[in-house]
Amino acid sequence: MKIPAYTEQKIQAVLPPEYEMLEEADIYLRFGHDKLAEEALREAIKINPKNPQANLTLSRLYFSRKDSVAFLALAKQLKSLGEESVWNKVAEMGRNLDPNNTLYG
Repeated sequence: MKIPAYTEQKIQAVLPPEYEMLEEADIYLRFGHDKLAEEALREAIKINPKNPQANLTLSRLYFSRKDSVAFLALAKQLKSLGEESVWNKVAEMGRNLDPNNTLYG
């Protein structure tokens, strides 16, 4: 059985354009550089505002900082996207971060 040889160009065509930014953010987070991770995640979201991984990771970052203002701003954007699975996770974090905010249900 022959296994097809993939060129780097073919592999890159499969990856979403924001993939590099997500990888960069992951590395920054592993080494505790959350400001740099935030910048990379914001860039990834600019490229693809509907990317669930980028949005959830940025939400988790704001949640871990207990930054309710930034979290709320992102949560409002995410609710308007209509991605139910993403919104359910964000709403759960939001209820823990800001229990009196009715946005989170």
